Amino acid sequence: MRAKSAIVKSQPLFERRVASGTKRFKEVVVFVHNYGGNRHTFHRQIEFVNELGFDAVTFDLPATSINELSRVPLSREWKFGLRHLWADKIEDVLGAIADEKFIFSFSYGSAAALQAIERRHAIDVKGWICDGGPFTRMSVAIEHFVNEGFFTMPLFGRDIVANSRLFHYPAFRRTIARVAAVFFGSAQYDDDAARALRSLPIGFPVLSLQAEADTLVQPDMIDELFVSGFGRIDLQKALLPRAHHLTGMKDATELYASYVAGFLRSRATREA
Repeated sequence: MRAKSAIVKSQPLFERRVASGTKRFKEVVVFVHNYGGNRHTFHRQIEFVNELGFDAVTFDLPATSINELSRVPLSREWKFGLRHLWADKIEDVLGAIADEKFIFSFSYGSAAALQAIERRHAIDVKGWICDGGPFTRMSVAIEHFVNEGFFTMPLFGRDIVANSRLFHYPAFRRTIARVAAVFFGSAQYDDDAARALRSLPIGFPVLSLQAEADTLVQPDMIDELFVSGFGRIDLQKALLPRAHHLTGMKDATELYASYVAGFLRSRATREA
């Protein structure tokens, strides 16, 4: 009997369209969750864009459980790393939606979202909102996750968690972070992101939501990545006081909502 393949491939779309009860705009907002999240994680943001008058689409990315890091993440083009695998899925979802769209992505999901936008040449994408990403220095960000106790890793048939004795040693934490970064797709990551930003249409609108108190992905790590897009993209930066990683909607609600609403409304097309 043939052994079961350990290669993670893109799964069926399984997207879910969440209709607005008061639809006012033609575009749909496509949500791309973070690593460890799922299509339900950012329900507050989904409910908010519904209230603004937009339909939303949410879906599950493949291989977002830490246990799946023991499997091999390969894209359709045989590129290694979760960001390539996720970009396949995002590209498929975008292609299956006939409407013009905005993309709303979170943390490392934003790296894959950028890649998918580039692949499609930003066709029918009116703008991009990214919360807590994309960012440079991936292994540093992962080490931050390890230090804060957000990380587990399967080893020798069981999960080695961040509060185990091994994680008390800085050298071990750094090693785990570097290995995990490879699985996430760190090879040529910064170069790929720079190329993708330079390939976007001139004036492509981007809203970067950054948490001032974020100790996992610090704002300067996001700023560094967007440097390559200066003069090409129309970048709006929103620094959210008191907010931590991906907590802006909760910790800076009014400011967060104001930036998102202003960005979407100013670029959307009203229903006739």
